[in-house]
Amino acid sequence: MQLDAALYGILQVLHDQKPHALEAVAQKAKLSPDAVRRSLTELEQHAWVSVQREKNDSFILTKTGQQAIQEKGLPEMKLLELLHAQPLELQKIQSHFSNPQTFSVAFGLAKKSNWVSIQKKEDKTLLEITPLGKKAATNSPTFHVLQAIAREEEVEQNAPTVIELKARGLIESKTRTEELMTITPKGLEILKTAIPISQTKIAQLTPELIVSGKWKDAAFKPYDVHLPVEETFPGRLHPLTHTMRDIRRIMVEMGFYEMSSPLVESAFWNMDVMFIPQDHPAREIQDTFYLPGKAVLEDAELVKRVKATHEHGGKSGSKGHGYEWNPAVGMQLLLRTHGSATTYRTMSLPQKMPVKRFSIGRVFRNEAIDATHLAEFHQVDGYILAEGMSLRHLMGIVQEFYAKLGLKEIKFKPTYNPYTEPSMEAYAYNPKLKKWVELINSGVFRPETLKPLGINVPVISWGLGVERLAMLLHDKKTTKEVMGPEVDLDFIRTYNETTHTWEGNEKLSVLEKKLSGRDV
Repeated sequence: MQLDAALYGILQVLHDQKPHALEAVAQKAKLSPDAVRRSLTELEQHAWVSVQREKNDSFILTKTGQQAIQEKGLPEMKLLELLHAQPLELQKIQSHFSNPQTFSVAFGLAKKSNWVSIQKKEDKTLLEITPLGKKAATNSPTFHVLQAIAREEEVEQNAPTVIELKARGLIESKTRTEELMTITPKGLEILKTAIPISQTKIAQLTPELIVSGKWKDAAFKPYDVHLPVEETFPGRLHPLTHTMRDIRRIMVEMGFYEMSSPLVESAFWNMDVMFIPQDHPAREIQDTFYLPGKAVLEDAELVKRVKATHEHGGKSGSKGHGYEWNPAVGMQLLLRTHGSATTYRTMSLPQKMPVKRFSIGRVFRNEAIDATHLAEFHQVDGYILAEGMSLRHLMGIVQEFYAKLGLKEIKFKPTYNPYTEPSMEAYAYNPKLKKWVELINSGVFRPETLKPLGINVPVISWGLGVERLAMLLHDKKTTKEVMGPEVDLDFIRTYNETTHTWEGNEKLSVLEKKLSGRDV
């Protein structure tokens, strides 16, 4: 029996009837791994060879992980090393890091682990290493595991340090399929009578073969359309993007117009206009990502009115906060911490009542990551500016919005916000977490936030996290299962785009509703 030289060579290697790895077969048969893989299909079809396929999961370093290895330490280790001798001013420490994000990661972990403490001296903010920090600086189990992965050593898949490295984007999973080939009794019989032929069958017709005319004398492999092929996954919308499209369609259907504002914001628009005092905990470095440079406060009259409101209430009817408002604090640049900055920027512009606006955008908070919190996430904000608006109208808007997403069992409870009064939160029960999860924070804007803008009618407002909503709509336990390095790719590839499921409610979809059909 005449046999293709490549097939004959592979069977010769497997003649000892032992399992051989595909790469080893390729090396011994003096073929490329791809050539062996192509021949393998035919060998399996004829039952001359059996193949055992095993998937092995391992980890590789990302670019960030490689950088940590090059720098011989993680960002938090570098921070502790800088503080080892003496406390240092915050801005001086930041200058030792390549970018603000790297410093924020280091500071957030060090603060969460009680490795550093914050000291206020005069107008300076100092960081000081704690006894726990000194101990941690000499031994970092997380970095040791990173080094082991860099050396291609095996590590425990579900070890806490490995999970942490994945969450921080320092390593990523890599699945490799190992193929072990063994000759069958039928293959041995064929090998006894087989005669190798030097003419290699061609699997693909190339331009070179056509131009040279060699195709006329070539032998072609038969093309079998029934052979299994590797599964491919075309691009599709991320579930978070799909959720935002649903939200946008709902808001437009309810008569709202979209608004936007910069990601880099001044403390003035992010906090001062909202009547948040300049010594409020939300302004601390552990809660906010501050940036170098200063903003320009262009509207001098508005600045004067905001200053008066903070100091003695201005024309709002309140007593204010009773301190001297500092414009330099308002000029600080930061990554916006909420979408309300967009709301207040928009309300400062000329408007014709009634006004219904909404925004969808990224916001940033320097806080610990858990099941329902991320340092960077997307927030939806909206407001209605009109005569006679009250908390009852606000509750109706919130209930109608969530009902369109299939979330009908909603409960409200009072809360406190420095810029709304009255204020309330809305909750929905998550059967996966077995608890009520906060959906939305809302309220009626205080006069102290409206009078400086020249607004004399009630304004109802709300804000919600898109990741948290997507988590609920797709029956996930944590927001990290929807967005971030821990997302399951199978979920991204297979999630249902047209139907959101919610345990205890019927299956609904915004796309199945009677909408205007306008894609915005």
